[in-house]
Amino acid sequence: MGALLDSRDLTRAVPESVLETKVARILRKAKLPGLVAQYNVVVAGHLIARVDFAFPAAKVAVEADGYRWHSGRAQWQQDLERRNALTNLGWRVIHVTWEDLKRPQAIVDQVEQALRAGLY
Repeated sequence: MGALLDSRDLTRAVPESVLETKVARILRKAKLPGLVAQYNVVVAGHLIARVDFAFPAAKVAVEADGYRWHSGRAQWQQDLERRNALTNLGWRVIHVTWEDLKRPQAIVDQVEQALRAGLY
């Protein structure tokens, strides 16, 4: 059982929204190395955040941000606190919205730029 779990494709975690599914397709098609879906950022045994997609070696996160789940004052405040925590840990966070899907290459370009910056 352990070997089976170790061999699973971490890029294939179950998306939590239609937007995540579409972003996953763009990132997988780009064949960017090190992609992990639904990644838990943990420090000293404490969960800081779960990001939609991550490139852990470069500390790059990609978040699929739909208005439905990220509107409202309380959610907005929580999102900013979470983003600040990730930033303070050295993570670069790329936000992708429904509007961004019209320009998939721009999404890939932003992620590639963040990956280059995070690996040097």
